[in-house]
Amino acid sequence: MNRTPALGKTIRLAATVALVWLNLFSAASAAPRYTDRENARALAQALDKGIFRNAIIQSTFIQSIGGENYYIKVVLDNGTSQDWTLEQIHQWSKAEAFLLSGNRVLMFPAEDSNAFVVLDKNEFVRQALAAKTYAKHYEGNDPLAGTTIHYAVRGFNLAELLGIAAGWDAQGYRHHYVLDLVNGQREFLSYLEAYDVMQRKGLLDETAAPGTVLDWPYRLKQMIAHEAGPKDENGTARFSLELVFDEPVALRPAHFPVQVFEMPANDHGGFTLQVTLPNAELGVAVQPIAALEFLNTIRVQNDANHAKRLLLHAKISPDVLEFPPQVEVRDHSVSITFVKVVDQTVLSRKSLLEENLRRQQEQLLGMRLTDEQKHRRQSYVEAFEAGFKQLEGARAQDNMPARIAMLHEALAHFRAAAANASTDLELHDALRERNNLAARIPLLVTEHVQAQLEAGTPSDPESLKRLIAGAASLTRDLETLRTLRDLLRKL
Repeated sequence: MNRTPALGKTIRLAATVALVWLNLFSAASAAPRYTDRENARALAQALDKGIFRNAIIQSTFIQSIGGENYYIKVVLDNGTSQDWTLEQIHQWSKAEAFLLSGNRVLMFPAEDSNAFVVLDKNEFVRQALAAKTYAKHYEGNDPLAGTTIHYAVRGFNLAELLGIAAGWDAQGYRHHYVLDLVNGQREFLSYLEAYDVMQRKGLLDETAAPGTVLDWPYRLKQMIAHEAGPKDENGTARFSLELVFDEPVALRPAHFPVQVFEMPANDHGGFTLQVTLPNAELGVAVQPIAALEFLNTIRVQNDANHAKRLLLHAKISPDVLEFPPQVEVRDHSVSITFVKVVDQTVLSRKSLLEENLRRQQEQLLGMRLTDEQKHRRQSYVEAFEAGFKQLEGARAQDNMPARIAMLHEALAHFRAAAANASTDLELHDALRERNNLAARIPLLVTEHVQAQLEAGTPSDPESLKRLIAGAASLTRDLETLRTLRDLLRKL
């Protein structure tokens, strides 16, 4: 990582310049108004028979203003003919004004390019519902940019159903999908991000073998300071910080990036060294370390911007940091080793910061259903109706274990319905019923087991344990999980 003495000031200046540029020259950064013939033909074909707002696109043509400058001409089912520039199509795609045939969506990965991609929402949902592992590839300004971590998946959902205002991605596309991970992280995906996940095969079912998959987060137990030892023949000595976790750490050193940056003046200024610790949480209160060689005020805290991530902070002067710290992962611990130059004439200065430079419309689809699509739609209807039939049977069932078993069967039917959904509306309805049951079953199990314990020693504790295990697999609510664990201990 290259040393940048006024990194914070540089960032603030760059942000100000970017804002002025955006306000004064927004037209210059907009998408090109026209595109080449080949791209125009492909785009017209994609838009044909799709939906634009509340109108069906009956036909599409391409028109040229001269040379390789083409735009799209469309005829809507209301009889109107319109000329669309690529700049307009860019904007409408982000406003979700289009729904392509087959429940697909149109997106542009870059603002300054007319290259487009199409997401098959149905196919993505099928993969997401079957996923057991999510390969998260970190990008952009994240310290983990360039790395990939495989996480175990708890379940898939829609932000709308969860009542979450999830925001937008970097290109301005709204987040719609939610992946809940076993470690407690929640991943929000836009249609564009979902397309990227599919392209890189980031959703893996139980037949895939990605290697190490992280489930529960590592809990930090202790931070140990190792003082500098005697200097070696090069006039240097080494000291380290060791972070001890509750279980073996199955990550690589690259997953623990080190950064140095300037703090703002209102935070007392100076420079801070920061180490990112993914898939981690505080198990106990970890005492800070006042000083260790040229590191001061060393502390570990939760990352306010990312769930299940810790940050190690230390105040430092970049002038004394001759070499990038070395990260080593061994068994239960992660060690960050620093080099202290005892003889300043021995080694030339090197830059640490150099490494830091490298980080609603489905009802109007009007499509002609293929045999496969007809089969999926029929499968959806059958599964959805079977789910409601099981719900009705459960309501009439007085035996609680039998009622819970019927609710589990209903849940399985609604999951199958979601996997065969052909439209967003169908998916919304199936996942809504699935979510309701996933929340209801753990409560019923809790009430039933508590009643059995209050009545005396249960006659069949093993069946109660199986009920608890099934309930625990459905919830991510920590309070409910604690209650279920307490009940399990009492059995």
